Amino acid sequence: MLVFGFLIAIIYVPIFLFWINDDFRKRFSEVNSFGRDQWIEVIIGLLYGMIIITGFSLNSVNSLLRVSIGVVIYLFGLGMTFWGYWNFLKNNGLIESGAYSYSRNPTYIFGFVAVLGVVIMTEALGLFIVLAIQIVLTHRVILNEEKALAKKYGKKYEQYKKKVKRYF
Repeated sequence: MLVFGFLIAIIYVPIFLFWINDDFRKRFSEVNSFGRDQWIEVIIGLLYGMIIITGFSLNSVNSLLRVSIGVVIYLFGLGMTFWGYWNFLKNNGLIESGAYSYSRNPTYIFGFVAVLGVVIMTEALGLFIVLAIQIVLTHRVILNEEKALAKKYGKKYEQYKKKVKRYF
């Protein structure tokens, strides 16, 4: 069913749209770990693709309760992900407000939550396994980004880390 592929693709559309913005690319490249862990970034990119492609092959569902729960989780994750992207795009420097006042990594975390909503709707164990692998690899990227942010913002970032959790 094509619907699930489109639902998953929507989660990642902002990444591609924002990538055309020079300021976004510059700010993103200042904290990403591409130079340090290039192979992890490549694998994560491939997993993004696998998740989207897998979504296009998922079958329809037959449990109204499961679909309802999955839709609520998906919409919450999608909304929070977009809010995080919006905060990143509209702010310069260390972002401590909006979605970033709840999680230091809202776009990663809530993007995963949205995909989890699709997993619940479809009972797609394979998609869940790919998502789990992506979460583990993304954790390493997050740790590297935090090192770059600590180096760039120093004490201000350390204070922010004390106020806001990495994930939730």
